[in-house]
Amino acid sequence: MRFATLSTISVTLMVAAVAPARGDTPEPLPTRWMAPPGVERPLHDVWEPAGPFGVQELPPLGSQAREQQGRIDIAVEYALYTSIQSSILQYQTDLAERGYTSLVSLITGGTPENLRTYLTGLYNEPAGLIGAVLVGDLPYIVYEMMQDWDGTGGDPPEYEDFPCDLFFMDMDGTWTDDGAGGTVTPGNGKYDGWSDANPRLEIWVGRMQVETLSPMGTPADLLNNYFSKNHAYRSGALLPENLPARALVYVDDDWGNGVLGLYGDAWCVKQVYGDDNIVTVFDDGSSPGNNATALDYKTNHMTEDYQLAMLRSHGYPGGHGFYKDYRTVFGWVYNSDYRSIDPEALFYSFFVCSGCDYTAQYGSYQTYLGGVAAFNEYYGLVSWGSAKTGGMWNDYVFYTVLAEPNTIGAAFVEWFNESYVFYSEYAPRWWYGMVLIGDPALIPNGDYATAVADREETPAAPFLENRPNPFNPATEISFALERDGAVTLAVYDVSGRCVRTLFRREMTSGVHSVIWDGTDEGGVAVGSGVYLCRLSREGSPVSSRKMLLLK
Repeated sequence: MRFATLSTISVTLMVAAVAPARGDTPEPLPTRWMAPPGVERPLHDVWEPAGPFGVQELPPLGSQAREQQGRIDIAVEYALYTSIQSSILQYQTDLAERGYTSLVSLITGGTPENLRTYLTGLYNEPAGLIGAVLVGDLPYIVYEMMQDWDGTGGDPPEYEDFPCDLFFMDMDGTWTDDGAGGTVTPGNGKYDGWSDANPRLEIWVGRMQVETLSPMGTPADLLNNYFSKNHAYRSGALLPENLPARALVYVDDDWGNGVLGLYGDAWCVKQVYGDDNIVTVFDDGSSPGNNATALDYKTNHMTEDYQLAMLRSHGYPGGHGFYKDYRTVFGWVYNSDYRSIDPEALFYSFFVCSGCDYTAQYGSYQTYLGGVAAFNEYYGLVSWGSAKTGGMWNDYVFYTVLAEPNTIGAAFVEWFNESYVFYSEYAPRWWYGMVLIGDPALIPNGDYATAVADREETPAAPFLENRPNPFNPATEISFALERDGAVTLAVYDVSGRCVRTLFRREMTSGVHSVIWDGTDEGGVAVGSGVYLCRLSREGSPVSSRKMLLLK
C-alpha cells in the first residue's frame, strides 16, 4: 500500500445549495471535509506496483450456470492467503449455499490496469461475473478533478483526488489521464476522465482493505474475524436480540429537511425494515433543534441493537460528528468510539466526507471510519460511503432495489446506473468516490430469513439469552424459569457434540445466570465459532440460543 502524502489542500468547511433531486426530494448539501484542528487533508499517492502482475486461479466452488445467482471473483493478496485460507473456503461455501459460483484469484504485484483487465476477462467469459471482492492490499487508482460545488461557476473550483473503485466496476469504458481539459496536470498517473458509450457499471466490487487498520490487529486476524462474523450472520447467529430487526436514521442539521416525506431518508430505509422498525433522529435546518448530537448518538444509539445505521454528518476518515444548537458547537464521534463501544449495527450508510477512504493512514489518526465499522471486533459487516467529498443521494433507488430483496452490491450497481442517467452532470463530484467496504454479497434484513422462520415456528420456550454475543473469552448466560424443577443447561458445537454441561440439577423458579468461560469439560479453551446453548426441563419446550465465540 502506498499511503497518502502530507501535501495539503484547503480544509475549510463550505456548504453549497444545488439543484433539486428527482421525486421532489432536494439534493442534500455536500458534507465536505471537516476535521479537528491540526488534521490536514493530504493528497494521494498513485499505486506503485511491487513487481509484475501475477495471478493464480484456484478451482471454482459452486454452480457455474448463468441461471444461478452468478459468479463472484474473490481476489486475494497472495501473501495473505495461507493465513486466511480456511476462512476463504468457508466464505465460498456460504456463497455456494446461496447459488453463487466463486473463484479465488491469488494476486501478486501489478498495476490497477492489470487487475481491471483480469476482471474484464472474467466478465467476458461464458460464466460471466457479477461482482468481485478485493481482499488485502490490492491495487487502486487515484482519480483527480477540479470541482465547482454550487454549479454556478461563481466560486473558485477546488482540487480533489481520491481512490476510485468505479474503475474496477466498469468493464467496457475508457479511463484517461489527459488533464481533464487542462484543469489538472496530464500524465501524472491520476485518472481524470471516464468515457463510455453507455456510462454504467457492469459489476460490483467490495474492498476488504485492512492494512490501514493496523491499530485494530494484523490483516490476517482482522480478516479471519470478519469472515467468522460473515458466516455467523448468514447462519443466523448474529440475529438481533429482538426481532424484527430495526434501523436507525441519524441526520445532522444540514440535511434534516430530507428525512421525512416521499423518497426521504426514513422512506428509503423503511423499504427494507418496515414502517414500525425505524428510529429517526434529526434536526431540520428550517427549524433549528438539538436532537442529533454526538453525545446523544454515543449514549443512546451506538449502544442499541440497530441492524442498519444511516448517518449524514460532517467528518473525515478519522471520525464524524454532529452540531449542537444548530451549527454552533460541533461534537465529535471518533473511530476510537466505534472501537470501544462496538455498536451492534452490521450495516452502515456513511454520508460522511472521506469516511470510506480506505487509503487513509496519516496525520493524527491511523484508521478509516468505514473500515473500523465493518471490521470491528464483534459487529459490523458492510459500510458504504465516499472516499471523497459528497456521498450517496438519490438513494431511494438503492433501498428500493435492496428491499426486493437484493444484495448490497446489486442495489449499488442499479442505484449508480439510474442516478447517472438523470444526474450525469453531478456524478463525478458526487459519486465517483463511492466505495463498498466489506462483503457486498450480503442482504440486510434478509440473509438470515431461514433462521427467522425457524424461530417464529418454534413453540414458546423459557427465556434464554447470553451477553455479550459475540464474546471473548466469556459470556453470561441468563434464563428464566416459571416453576421449580430439574434443569439442564449445556453447550454444543455445530456438529451436535456436547462441549460442556454447565449444570444439571433441581432449580427454583425465577431468573438465573451462569458464566461460560469458553472451555470444554476438561477446562481446555475451545476455538472460535458458533456454539449452541440449550436449556431443557421436563414439561417445557427446549430453548436454544446461538452464541458466537470470536478470538
